[in-house]
Amino acid sequence: MSFPPGHGRRCVDPIFDIRTVALEPGGSLAYREEEWRDALVTVESGEVELEMSCGRSCFFQSGDLLWFQGLPLACIRNRGDEPTVLVAASRNRGLR
Repeated sequence: MSFPPGHGRRCVDPIFDIRTVALEPGGSLAYREEEWRDALVTVESGEVELEMSCGRSCFFQSGDLLWFQGLPLACIRNRGDEPTVLVAASRNRGLR
């Protein structure tokens, strides 16, 4: 499950936009590059599977730091037994 636009965002500094995305067990999210552009993504809790457009997958766990831009991603999925929380930090869109 992804939060609606504006929800789950915090202002740490006017330069940064922080977005939180939660995926329930078994949940998935279609990858849209513009949503993750210029973002460093931390796996805050749980595990995440990144499914590539070629069908291959990579798995990451709590504490891992990711960069999605430029990857041939198709889907972001939680195959774990607990919710996965991703926190994405990017430059404020107005300052790009």
